Amino acid sequence: MKLYIVLKLLLLIIIPVLVFTVTSRVFATAATISDISVSASQTAATVSWTTDQAAKSYVDYGTASGDYADTVYDTTLVTSHSLSISGLTAGTTYYYRVQSVNSGNEITQSSESTFTTSSASSPTSTPTPTSTTTTTTTTVTRIITSTPLPSPTPDKTPPSINLKTDFTRNYTEAPFVSGSVSDVSGVASLEYSIDNGLNWLAVDTISNIYGNSTSYSFNPPPLLDGTYKLKIKASDGKGNSGSTKAYNLTIDRLPPRVGSAFLTYGPQVITPDDNGNISITQGSKIKLFLSAVGGPNSIDLLAYPAASDIYSASPLSMKKNPETGIWATVLDLKRPGLFELATKSVDGAQNYVEKKLNIISVLPRGIVLESPAAPDNQKPVKNAAISVYFLDPITNLFIFWDPSSYNLENPVLTDNTGQYSLFLPPGTYFLVIGEKNLSSVRSEIFTLNKSTWINSDFQLSKRSALSLGYFNLKLPQLLKKEVPVKLKINAAQIPSPENDMIGLPLPDFNLKTGNTEINQFAFRTSPSVLTFVNTWLPDVGEIINNLNPLYQENKIKMAVFIPHQSIEDVFLWKTRGNYQIPIIADPDGNLSESLNISSLPVNFFINRQGIITGVQKGVLNRQKLLDNLIR
Repeated sequence: MKLYIVLKLLLLIIIPVLVFTVTSRVFATAATISDISVSASQTAATVSWTTDQAAKSYVDYGTASGDYADTVYDTTLVTSHSLSISGLTAGTTYYYRVQSVNSGNEITQSSESTFTTSSASSPTSTPTPTSTTTTTTTTVTRIITSTPLPSPTPDKTPPSINLKTDFTRNYTEAPFVSGSVSDVSGVASLEYSIDNGLNWLAVDTISNIYGNSTSYSFNPPPLLDGTYKLKIKASDGKGNSGSTKAYNLTIDRLPPRVGSAFLTYGPQVITPDDNGNISITQGSKIKLFLSAVGGPNSIDLLAYPAASDIYSASPLSMKKNPETGIWATVLDLKRPGLFELATKSVDGAQNYVEKKLNIISVLPRGIVLESPAAPDNQKPVKNAAISVYFLDPITNLFIFWDPSSYNLENPVLTDNTGQYSLFLPPGTYFLVIGEKNLSSVRSEIFTLNKSTWINSDFQLSKRSALSLGYFNLKLPQLLKKEVPVKLKINAAQIPSPENDMIGLPLPDFNLKTGNTEINQFAFRTSPSVLTFVNTWLPDVGEIINNLNPLYQENKIKMAVFIPHQSIEDVFLWKTRGNYQIPIIADPDGNLSESLNISSLPVNFFINRQGIITGVQKGVLNRQKLLDNLIR
């Protein structure tokens, strides 16, 4: 009974207190909005109003009635409110409403009103504030529980990025790069790219990760000469990211230095003849490749008659393969004769360099003629077919040659002037030359030890016919006349810049790749051979395989030098091939430059006194290597 009385008294005391606490919120007063005005220009507007008590400020706006796609706000408690809206469209009507939220989280909201931005053609005078209806309906919401604040405008702005490093100057090595970044949502990550945004790396340091502002710095990896497109990319805590424009980072340690020329016709390599001459036929589209260091931004190839001036040639722009760094262009010389090749190159530091490469022989094409009674009145035969037959080494029988793997055709047809050319790989062949109205001939059998231009002239005579009154009956040709193959070549010794080194001592040098370090003194006391190649040459495997056994037999001193390729790439290539012969990188091309090397592959033969006794271009077999050493 006493417990019951005590509980009843407690309830009588607590309940009035609870009722008083709850009902006390009901009589809270929201802010009253008045004096709403708008000042609008072409692309911006300012909305102002007052309240009778301190409150936060919100403006919802949009281009359709009741659809407020955007919001601006200020959470400062004030009685005089003013919010600016930017990024508006000229000549557009906007619908808006204002809200104020007091310290007790009571919300007051105005009715919908409108304002119109001035049109683009309007004079750009100072906008005149325009008052909107001030007899707005004020809705006072009295709440018992807290009402959540309106969601703030999502942050869609990427971080602001600044760079301190000066990219208007040139560097001899990759510079230290630093700068600062700011963002209202905090800086979450920073990356950089040196290939115009294709690949990204994280910066080395960020001083204030997730802070609203931070500094950053990084050291790019070691860079070869050239111009690199550097960008900085930053992301904030809301997932917004942005990057800077591309800055030109120019590494200028060397002037542009062009390497040796390398020529191909389709997939076949054009190699020097026994005299070291490189030949092509007129009108053949030859692809020419060059290596280069010193960071050239452009290389032009010049081909001009050997007796002319370099400036008489029209430049051919070369294109760089971004993966291999090799430059290439297509060479198409229409006239026979000797032509000199040269390059003009310019790097990012505006260093301009001219270099003569080598002289090539442009051979005349072969021609098929109709053989009349008068030799001085021979006519070219159009659409004559030159068919190629190849000796199959397996069956030892001649078969019709399949040229598909060489991107060639068989048979080859003469053009309107009766001309043709063929570039055949090593092998044993004969040709059949014919035209439907003329007698066919068959060439003698001939053997080629390397890819060779076929440009022999042939003559076709009229087919025999039986005359029957008004009719001429052409008789079938039972036997084909066999004719010789006479190649038109340039037998003269074309000057080669490498030959100028004969009789001179091997230049001073010191190069190292991996654990192998070598200098000019290593090639004394015994005959030696220095071979220069590039790892991307098609014949490089054959060249190394010819040298490796001689090196392992300790018969001669030898080494392979690879110009214009990095030490790391050369070491990796040597390791993968498991080659025993010393293979040394000449990354800057200093040694090859001092030896006047104009084309690869090339071999230098050295006597016991370190004097250069001979130079041979092309791929040399074991016997040719030994013959040159014992001269």
